[in-house]
Amino acid sequence: MTRATPSALTRRRPDDAGSVAVELTLLTPLLVALLLFVVAAGRVTTARIAVQDAATRAARALTLHPAAQPDGGMEQARAAALTATTDLDCRTLTVHLTPPGGETLAGRGLQGPTPGRVVTMQVACTVDLGDLTGLGLPGSTVITATATSPLDRYRSAP
Repeated sequence: MTRATPSALTRRRPDDAGSVAVELTLLTPLLVALLLFVVAAGRVTTARIAVQDAATRAARALTLHPAAQPDGGMEQARAAALTATTDLDCRTLTVHLTPPGGETLAGRGLQGPTPGRVVTMQVACTVDLGDLTGLGLPGSTVITATATSPLDRYRSAP
């Protein structure tokens, strides 16, 4: 039974020297791109959650606000949407009321949605992704969400 000498076990082949450094150098750009992609996916996911919350809050604020006000509650709805997206860095934030039946509030003399119906609020936020360079991502993406809330039939004017 022959045993290998310690020098034979610890001896390296001369052609393997520096191969780990070369592999790490080749993999570093891939790892950085993967990290930036994870950050971009996190931003988009956070934006989707915040925009959906903003749409829900805006619809709820509109249903709670009395219809007798001149704007029909839209200012409270916009304020609720802005409050929900304070931590989110939106380039633009739009809050839009979609009345049922395709009606438009402009030009019809309506002060607000009719009690007993539902309102649908649409919130859109433009999220910047351009600072995550090198991934081929667009400079920004628009995240939209809608929420529907029923209007109380018996809500009263102040």
